[in-house]
Amino acid sequence: MTAEIGMRENDQERFELARWLIGRYDRLLSSTATGSAIVLLTDGLLLLAVTLLVGKTPSAGLPFYTTVDLFFVVCVGATVFLLFLSIFFASWAIARPRIERGEAGKDGNRQGILFFDSRGTARAFRELKDFEEAFRDATREDMIHHGLAELFSVIRADHHRNQRLKQAILPLLISLAPFLGCIMILLVRSL
Repeated sequence: MTAEIGMRENDQERFELARWLIGRYDRLLSSTATGSAIVLLTDGLLLLAVTLLVGKTPSAGLPFYTTVDLFFVVCVGATVFLLFLSIFFASWAIARPRIERGEAGKDGNRQGILFFDSRGTARAFRELKDFEEAFRDATREDMIHHGLAELFSVIRADHHRNQRLKQAILPLLISLAPFLGCIMILLVRSL
């Protein structure tokens, strides 16, 4: 009897730890999404600045371009390309990836993580009475299993988003070099 009580307390501690970790990773996911939004905002501002720089260039009216003009076009093209690459990865970091959720259930079907994942729960139950019955019948071990499967899913999603955010920051930083090149060309032209 005492071993059974000790096991229940251990299960409860594991369940509470899993809940805490899920909450922690949810907060990390939201901070990554915030970082991606900041990258997107910076990308948009730099695109606006490049557009304004292109609008400031005097058109020579000549059919042939000078080397400086060609270099300016290359700088603008490189900046825009890198910013679009950054926008792609930052958007990908915000959109939550579809992550496989754990192993197949007892019946061999992947019904999702019941009670922890809205998509899986909605697919598994069509009516409230079925949901209530399954919830009442779920054992502590089932709940721990579903909680750990959700934790595993959230950890993988966090890793995926962080990788995409890193991929978004690199082209953003690199795009600053051709952007500064555009500014320098305009300054040289104005002299």
